Amino acid sequence: MKLVQQIGQLLSQDSKAPALPNFVLSGTASDPNHTARRMQQRAIATEMIAVALLYGKCERRYHATTYTLLDKTLKQTPYEKFLDKLRGLRVIAQECPNGLEVTSVYWAWDLK
Repeated sequence: MKLVQQIGQLLSQDSKAPALPNFVLSGTASDPNHTARRMQQRAIATEMIAVALLYGKCERRYHATTYTLLDKTLKQTPYEKFLDKLRGLRVIAQECPNGLEVTSVYWAWDLK
């Protein structure tokens, strides 16, 4: 089974999944497909973003919120066995009336 399918299966069984905020992929006014294109270029799936939003370290920076998956945030979770694959995933999001607007995603290589 592929990594994304395994993570999706774990998400469907995760007890914290109901706490997952609604999120939409967006970009900027000049580049509305920014996030989707970056996800494709960097091999990041929406299931991985959901894990980052649930378990990532949350920090407010400038006018956005970042969620970063670290070793200590994934320990003792159902996703611990994917630690090497998920470590360093960073999601940049802004709050909007419907939940969260994911504006960018990338791998923080200094954490890998």
